[in-house]
Amino acid sequence: MKKFGYIAITPCTWLVVVSVVAAVIGSRVLPNVWGAENGPLEVTQAIILLCTCLVALSSRYYGVGTLAQRKLWVWTMPVWLLMSGRELSWGRVFYTNQAGDIVQLSDLWYGAYVHPTVAVIVMLTIWGLVKTGVISQMMNWLKYGGIPLVEVVVMLIAIVIAGFVEHGSGGMFGVREELYEELAEWVSYITAFFLMIELGFNKKIQPSQEARKYKRLTNYVAR
Repeated sequence: MKKFGYIAITPCTWLVVVSVVAAVIGSRVLPNVWGAENGPLEVTQAIILLCTCLVALSSRYYGVGTLAQRKLWVWTMPVWLLMSGRELSWGRVFYTNQAGDIVQLSDLWYGAYVHPTVAVIVMLTIWGLVKTGVISQMMNWLKYGGIPLVEVVVMLIAIVIAGFVEHGSGGMFGVREELYEELAEWVSYITAFFLMIELGFNKKIQPSQEARKYKRLTNYVAR
């Protein structure tokens, strides 16, 4: 692994680059139907998010970070599960009407409970993240750890592109709009998957405990 300041270049970084290239190629060669609701890309996205959830759970028991860090990853699990549920339209994809179309959420027996349940889960997740010290853990990582900056930047750019294509493009991409949006979301999710692997299992980017101890010692001596 190479480090340039806070930038950590790892095998996962190269896999992210390959994923971006694959998405660019896919935007040129894949048929439009791949971007449709309940299409191959949406199904793949849901699978990726579920795998990310499993990585977060595995990092709690088999990860290389401190106990506090590993507990923090557990509290990211509801995020991945909710995002996966969203990609599956909260289960609507498993129900069709007589015409073969996906039913509306309001037509499902549990439809009225979805958004309140999501709101409760979001609040509990925020509480759990705060309780496990998400802010202090992030600051600690910025000070003493290696930052997979490529993954972070790619994920943010992909999220922005997906949002723009869906809400701000004004139809400029025509019949390819859904495909472009889903490909951008796919990049953001696969990048999050690799980022979760990095944070949970890559020893070389973990915050340096020696550096923290040295700083505490120097602060104590300075007093």
